Amino acid sequence: MSSPQNEMNPAATAIANGVRVANLQSGHPVVTTASRTEKPKLWVRIGVDGPDLLVGGREAQTLALLLTKEKAGFTSDEASDRGCARLTSAYIHKLRRLGMPIATDSETTAGGAVVAHYSLACPVTSLKQGRAEAA
Repeated sequence: MSSPQNEMNPAATAIANGVRVANLQSGHPVVTTASRTEKPKLWVRIGVDGPDLLVGGREAQTLALLLTKEKAGFTSDEASDRGCARLTSAYIHKLRRLGMPIATDSETTAGGAVVAHYSLACPVTSLKQGRAEAA
């Protein structure tokens, strides 16, 4: 499918198509938002007596990774390598707005870039996982 914008910039279209083909050939799982009927969800409890929260979609995937990594935490690059996050800082922001206690530390990579390193700031317990119905 071609849009007028793609026809105006064939070089950009070629690059996008090359990236798409490389992703398909890499063997990494294809993660899209096309199927809204199978949106992941996760029920969690913050702290011991804290509130129970229902988190869905990419935020649920990001939170599940936080729960898996525990105090070790992760960076956006590590989340992307697992195929579960594309806009990690946005998902972290949304989780914080829900009341999720997430700590952010700065970490310097081998190449000298400074990246955010996310971890849970207090105990969070997974209560139930599943699939949310399409809204």
